[in-house]
Amino acid sequence: MDFFFSLEALPPITDTTETVCGEEAMTTIKSTCSRCGDVKLQPSDLALELDPAEDSGTYRFACPTCQQVQRRPANARVVSVLLATGVPYEVVRSDQITETEIAQFAEALGKDVDFISLITSTT
Repeated sequence: MDFFFSLEALPPITDTTETVCGEEAMTTIKSTCSRCGDVKLQPSDLALELDPAEDSGTYRFACPTCQQVQRRPANARVVSVLLATGVPYEVVRSDQITETEIAQFAEALGKDVDFISLITSTT
């Protein structure tokens, strides 16, 4: 799945770390809820989904005001910022295994196959 968008068209994601009494406070990430507008989130409030074949992904969060789940595309810059601030992530495949592939795999399991020759073949 490709994401095509302009950075200007996206709500800004900014990382702000404040100093309180000489100590660094928790990182705050600003994003936008489609219903409530600008919201402030902690890294643990977001989840990042990364495609193993791309340098982009999506992030999601539940709006702290209305609790509606928001899902946003994340380009390479946004992914870097979110990872640097400690947002948890998971790698997800965009090309899911089909039922046909599962059936072919199950059928192959029932056959006598010389796995050593398959591994050592150079075709």
